[in-house]
Amino acid sequence: MLEIPIDSLRKLPHKAEYRAKSGQANAVVQYKRDTIIVYAICDSLKRQCEYYETMAMTYKEAYEGLQSLVQEEKEQRSNPVKTALISFLVGVVIGILLTIIVKLKFKKI
Repeated sequence: MLEIPIDSLRKLPHKAEYRAKSGQANAVVQYKRDTIIVYAICDSLKRQCEYYETMAMTYKEAYEGLQSLVQEEKEQRSNPVKTALISFLVGVVIGILLTIIVKLKFKKI
């Protein structure tokens, strides 16, 4: 914890700052005109953020891979209505042809 009286901050020369360290945490306090600026860094939190960023990127890449795979599967899959309609039409044509063939054979006999 860093406690600095506001009067001490106001008396700081230009570009001067207070620094404090506690374990892996660092803090820098500056006073510029009427603004107090605080920078704080914690190594363990920084590593944790980097870990989660890496995990998020891994998950994003896996998701994009699965998304493209699903798209490919969707494009390769045939439409069942179209398949049924084609099968029905082929059946009708084969039925007509068989009827013609059977009639021609019985006329010859």
